[in-house]
Amino acid sequence: MSKQRRRDEHILAERLADAAGFEMYRFVSDTDETQRATLALQPIVETRQVNYALWRAPRDVSAAGAVGAVGAAGALSAPEDAEVDPVATGSLKGRVATWDDDAREDVLRRVVYRHEEDLGFDDEHLDVLLGDDDEDEDEDDASDEDGEDDGDEDDVDSDEDENDGDDDT
Repeated sequence: MSKQRRRDEHILAERLADAAGFEMYRFVSDTDETQRATLALQPIVETRQVNYALWRAPRDVSAAGAVGAVGAAGALSAPEDAEVDPVATGSLKGRVATWDDDAREDVLRRVVYRHEEDLGFDDEHLDVLLGDDDEDEDEDDASDEDGEDDGDEDDVDSDEDENDGDDDT
C-alpha cells in the first residue's frame, strides 16, 4: 500500500541556492512534505551537456527530509545517516546554449525518468517549480482585469513557436 501511495503522490521539484558551480534542486512530497531526493546540475556550454549528481533521501521515514538540508547560512549539509556519495551521476545532452527554465525542467524530468526506480517516483507525478513564475502570472492577471487587450497572448504564442525546433538536441 505504501508503494501505491507513493506512486499517486506528486513530487515538487524546487530550486535551491547554487553551490560550487552547481544548480541545486530538491524533490519534496506534496502530501507529507518530506524530502525525497536532492539533485545537482552543472551545464557545460562547451560540450552541450549537463552533468548531474543525485542523492536519494534515506528510506527511513523518520530521517526523510534531512538529505541536502539547507542551513540558515544557505550552506548544503547532510546528516550523519544520509548518503554522502550520490546514488547516481551522469551527463545528458541538453539545450545548454539557451539554458533557461524550460531547458532546466527538461533535464530534471529526464534525470527522474532515468532513475525513477531508485527514487520511488516518476516524472509524470513531478511538478517543477522554477523562478518567480507564480508572481509574474498574478501581475499579468491583475493587469488583464481592465478588459484591455495588451497583446500578451500574442507574445506567448510567438515564443512557443520559436522553441519548437529546440527539442532536437
